[in-house]
Amino acid sequence: MMRLLARPPSRSLPAWVALAIILLSVPAPAKDMQGKFGVGFMQSFGGVSGLSLRYWLSRSVALELDTGVAFATSTGGQNATAFVGAFGVFYAAVQHRTANLLVGVRGDFGVRNAPSDAPATRLEDAVDVRTAPAAGAFNGSTFQFNLEIPLIIEYFLSDSVSLQLATGILLVFVPEQGTFLNVEGIAYEDSSFVLGLGTGGFLGSLGVTFWF
Repeated sequence: MMRLLARPPSRSLPAWVALAIILLSVPAPAKDMQGKFGVGFMQSFGGVSGLSLRYWLSRSVALELDTGVAFATSTGGQNATAFVGAFGVFYAAVQHRTANLLVGVRGDFGVRNAPSDAPATRLEDAVDVRTAPAAGAFNGSTFQFNLEIPLIIEYFLSDSVSLQLATGILLVFVPEQGTFLNVEGIAYEDSSFVLGLGTGGFLGSLGVTFWF
């Protein structure tokens, strides 16, 4: 007599389940940005905002150049021009598939051509050496330089677009004619040098980049 033996159920997982577990257990690789070039808008917490150009030299090191220009005309026909820029080197200390944590050094600089705010003088006043020049009169260029040590969180919305938000340490060198690289939360009265820690208000140092 033939006896039918019941076969115990297999305890092995289906192949697709095992593959899914393996894939989920493997950490997602960091985004490889080497050779990527980006164009966008940036606001440094050192007072520079404008067009931003960034290039990744390697998986971990990037260069950034930021520029901005402003023109102003008064009712008296006097014009003023300001050019601001920044150059930075950044290192990706922590890298994930959708986010990076960057640290680096960035220099902010600006040149402003400001017309004189002195009132018009008469000819006899101009040749009278006994008369002192008007207080506060200035006609020339002002140069300002700030130095940042930023900590930047960069989040990738997609492979082509990323957002950056920064804070960090800021050194402000106030020129004799006064500062024009405005920094949020710092007072400049009677100061020639300012050290800021954790500077940059919420969205005050926001940037967006489109990657090619």
